[in-house]
Amino acid sequence: MTFTDITPLHSRAELQVIAADHQRSAERQSTYAAHLADAGREGAAGTWERAARESRRLATAARHGWPHYEIALLQR
Repeated sequence: MTFTDITPLHSRAELQVIAADHQRSAERQSTYAAHLADAGREGAAGTWERAARESRRLATAARHGWPHYEIALLQR
């Protein structure tokens, strides 16, 4: 069995929806991080900004297709 023999869990269209969801999450997380930073809560802001980076990373991987997304999920 090779890597290409494995059936993806999500279709290309489903992965595009997943990517859009991750991107929306990243935008909300970044906005929340900015509000926290403005309030002087740098530690909490950093946590939310790291979450936003992770969401953007997953969105990018999902846009590239199943093998990329699967690897990104395993790298968490």
